[in-house]
Amino acid sequence: MKAFLVDRPGAQQVVEIDPPSIREDEALLRVKAATICHSDQQILRGQRREKLVFPLVPGHEFAGTVEAVGSYVRHLQPGDAVACEGMAWCGWCPACRDGRTGLCANYDEMGCTRPGGFAELVAVPARCCHPAPGVPFESLAAAEPAANALAAVEASGVEPGDTLVVIGVGPIALLAMQIARHRFPAAIIAVGTREERLARAAELGATSCVNARTTDPAAEIMRITRGQGARRIIQCGPTREAFELAVAVAGFDATVAIEAAPDAPGTLGAPLGNFVARHLTLAGVTGYTTGGYRRVVEMIRQGAIDPSRVITHRFPLERIGEAFALLESRGEGVLKVAVLP
Repeated sequence: MKAFLVDRPGAQQVVEIDPPSIREDEALLRVKAATICHSDQQILRGQRREKLVFPLVPGHEFAGTVEAVGSYVRHLQPGDAVACEGMAWCGWCPACRDGRTGLCANYDEMGCTRPGGFAELVAVPARCCHPAPGVPFESLAAAEPAANALAAVEASGVEPGDTLVVIGVGPIALLAMQIARHRFPAAIIAVGTREERLARAAELGATSCVNARTTDPAAEIMRITRGQGARRIIQCGPTREAFELAVAVAGFDATVAIEAAPDAPGTLGAPLGNFVARHLTLAGVTGYTTGGYRRVVEMIRQGAIDPSRVITHRFPLERIGEAFALLESRGEGVLKVAVLP
């Protein structure tokens, strides 16, 4: 079968490898769609090296059809269309037993510590597969970033009538806006630097869009909120400046949910007095739970959200190198890229 194999950062190509075998509790999937995550780019750049096993087939956002199942598997059968969680949670550590599978103590992730979805076939834990008949595979592949977006929305605590600021207009930020609007905030303010993405944010739920390149974003948000600031902030920009903006526009008793993993190591700077005087809550968001993933798949199935609206480009597996190059160049209005084996 064909697979995108990374021997080490900067050394990767599409090659022929043997199809995977499966264990009793696994399923063999024929990948129909996989989407490229920012962390996949970090792997190829060499910015991320921890919790990786090389040589590596990356890709943790994918969906496909079941080819075969192990003898222990009861909820799947060949031919089923499924979305697959990227995290292979263990199920028995304290976090998993509490339902917090995104914090599994035994880290194991498709496309990082085990072969991922940038291939024609992939072996996955059957417990991570969620059947979704009749749903387009591109939407199911993007269920994984949508689950991250749901986790960020829930961490922010947004409620009806709140003002929500989303900093960054990448795929997860845009998915968060789609999800958050179902919680009936009074306003969703999107902050970004690219007009085409801000235009997409307006289509997907933002009531105001602020271009941080052409205006002072903090001043503009304070103007929109009549000097009160926002009560809920989701920070999806992978920079120190994005975090500092999030704190600057936080109103009294606000919650700042940090979803983005930084591109470069460093510390976050913010006046300590702000947290005390304004009674701020800072919430880090790591992954998602299997329950959250299941809810997102159901939202997609019911048409409440449509993750495919953040997909702008599509490539066959043989041209995945071009897909990564397009993302790195940030050209042609690229937002999210789907790979179709």
